[in-house]
Amino acid sequence: MLSDLPPQEIRTEHRHYSAEQVKEYIIIVDGKKINKLAQNIVERTPETLVGRKIIKYSINQGDYGDGSGPGFLGFLMEEDTTQNQKEEWLVITIHSADNYSLLDGQMVNASWGFFKLPKPLIYYEGPKLVDHFGPAVNGSLIKRVNLQDESFLLEVEKEGKTHVLEILNKDLRLSPTIRIENRHRVTPEDVMKAKHIPRIAIPPGKRMSDYIIFVEENGQIYV
Repeated sequence: MLSDLPPQEIRTEHRHYSAEQVKEYIIIVDGKKINKLAQNIVERTPETLVGRKIIKYSINQGDYGDGSGPGFLGFLMEEDTTQNQKEEWLVITIHSADNYSLLDGQMVNASWGFFKLPKPLIYYEGPKLVDHFGPAVNGSLIKRVNLQDESFLLEVEKEGKTHVLEILNKDLRLSPTIRIENRHRVTPEDVMKAKHIPRIAIPPGKRMSDYIIFVEENGQIYV
């Protein structure tokens, strides 16, 4: 319960957007780094994703060059011979993009520095990672795509079950974000205030499509 938490200062706020319009990535051939142009989803049209299989997901796409990264959300897509597309990553280049994502209406993940309700699909219980997201999307088939200025929707099917994944900007369905610092207790008023503050993923004047790219299977994104 909220009242059971230790004394802490709660600062309710929208999370500042932090997104990268990635234009290039790197592949390594014979020990040499080669720059490659990233293809934006609009160049290929979103509908070409329909029928493709998601092999696996990653919440750790992108690299700062020091071993850490921005936490871009990526999906490794199976080769599609009908469209002459090789195995490749579909990457959402929003920092901690999984924090702006819902699967069937439930938060996919939550940054460790924020108090969130309810518990997301990916979380830690002590040292143990609990992942309810992977079993739903890994090995699934994309059935429908809907790309809007403020959102990106993938409807996937696996073993007869359909799931809806949404990456969102300024959507109040995302769990409230509350920055925790030491001073007083979390109150219901704090939580209610946070629920009415939209979480911003991308800069004003930009579209969600600006942050969705294709990267070769062995490509590395440096930011």
